[in-house]
Amino acid sequence: MLETTLARQKQQEKVVLSPSPEALADWQEFQRTNECQLRPNGAFYTLQGWAGKICGFALRIAAVLHVVKAEDGNTIISGESMANALEIDALLTKHTIATYNLISANQSLQDAKELFGWITEQNNPSFTQTEITYAMRHRKLGVKDRLACAIKALIDRNILKQRVDSLTHKPTTHSWYGQAPF
Repeated sequence: MLETTLARQKQQEKVVLSPSPEALADWQEFQRTNECQLRPNGAFYTLQGWAGKICGFALRIAAVLHVVKAEDGNTIISGESMANALEIDALLTKHTIATYNLISANQSLQDAKELFGWITEQNNPSFTQTEITYAMRHRKLGVKDRLACAIKALIDRNILKQRVDSLTHKPTTHSWYGQAPF
């Protein structure tokens, strides 16, 4: 049975599909829009590996939609098939952005990973807020708000524990990695 199927496939000619002028214009506009979103302030800047391929995905989806709907011999992808493919791509894009955000693509979690890397390199389970601030001073993470968000992310995940020692002249925040002694 497999040999029969393979023999039949060898006999068939390859078919090349081409977009209609309308479909091509729609796709080119989609491509230009996506290229702009790959820039540093664009929605796809952090998704460049994926977003760089979405235009090709759109063409493949349009081809599949065309083959499902078209009559034999029609090798021109219609504007309708392309519009439907671009709509599917828009949905894929929304879902990809949402998924990417869920799997730690946001800045505070990236900063938390960087801070966690520093903490584990120290081989010291206890350190002060001042030590963290000093260590991060020359990194982008050294900005007060970003550092606070990174610390909060680690605390929320029970990676860090903190307590404030108010017995000192100036209250000192102590952090512990792992099991805190309090």
